[in-house]
Amino acid sequence: MAADGILVNAIGIGAVATDNWANNMIPAVRQARPELSHLSDDEILSKISAERTPVGRAGDPRDIAAIAAFFSSNRNRFVTGDTIEASGGADRFM
Repeated sequence: MAADGILVNAIGIGAVATDNWANNMIPAVRQARPELSHLSDDEILSKISAERTPVGRAGDPRDIAAIAAFFSSNRNRFVTGDTIEASGGADRFM
């Protein structure tokens, strides 16, 4: 597809503070880790992120949006067939 001017890339997304985390992951963490159940949702996300990612935080949707914006902009003229891991290093850490 690159020969036709179509660049195909992907974003490997790690833990990002979204509604999915609030609605699905936080309840799962509360159940799996009862010692954290007294913490607020934000505190749980912060604690889990500090434990699981070298950068020590969860991703922000803007982190992912910046990568998507690069891929879709005319600044990306050469990257194709690749995946950018946006996981705060968790993919290397776990």
